[in-house]
Amino acid sequence: MICQFRDTNSKDAGWVEDDNQEILNDVIKRELNDHIGLSLGGEDQWEDEVTNLTHVLEKIKALEASFEKAKQSLSVLKKKAKKAKRVASQIVEMPVPEIE
Repeated sequence: MICQFRDTNSKDAGWVEDDNQEILNDVIKRELNDHIGLSLGGEDQWEDEVTNLTHVLEKIKALEASFEKAKQSLSVLKKKAKKAKRVASQIVEMPVPEIE
């Protein structure tokens, strides 16, 4: 049996006719069905991967929110520390009254 695949993107692409076309068609159908079966298994794996990546992205968003909250808390602490430093500096600069 001699056959070849036509090198074209047209709707006519396929196997060249020969005397055993029916047998060849059965072989092609079997191969395609096997490939589709394998692809479905692969598709499930990709869906699992998409689900896993979705969970990762959700965790990243949660971490970003947590970091944003921590950043705001640090900003408040920074302001309080600056105020405390300013007050402490003023106390240091105050003249010490002499004790008589």
